[in-house]
Amino acid sequence: REDWRRAFRIYFLTGMRRRELVRMKWNQVGEDTLVIIGKGGRVRYFPLSEEIRALLGDPGKPEGYVFPLWRDANTITRRFRKAAVDAGFPDVSPHKLRHSFATRLAMAGLGEDVRMPLMGHSTKAMAAHYTHVTQEHLRSALEGK
Repeated sequence: REDWRRAFRIYFLTGMRRRELVRMKWNQVGEDTLVIIGKGGRVRYFPLSEEIRALLGDPGKPEGYVFPLWRDANTITRRFRKAAVDAGFPDVSPHKLRHSFATRLAMAGLGEDVRMPLMGHSTKAMAAHYTHVTQEHLRSALEGK
């Protein structure tokens, strides 16, 4: 159970894809950088925060998986959906955490040029697709807050 909490929190904090998370190996975790192997084998580098580093815990064998209990990305979906339904949020999927990550970055003032490499996007259109800035945030920005 604790493994799932750690995985979902890391998923939330990094905006990784499900497959990137389940295939992550210890040799991808550096002192201050996480090497994420994305679609088509494309590599991106993600700066590790203290929280993510703590969530990862002690490294295992370099070729070992960080989350060795599952290999199928659909397992994440099933577990997440069950937890979401149990919590009263039946319409929430793990993929929405990727959208939340992009939105949080945008609301923190980070432009597409920063969001794109963190998310593994190659086009500005895709970066924009993942960003859903709230009306509250827009109102605050217009009011200079």
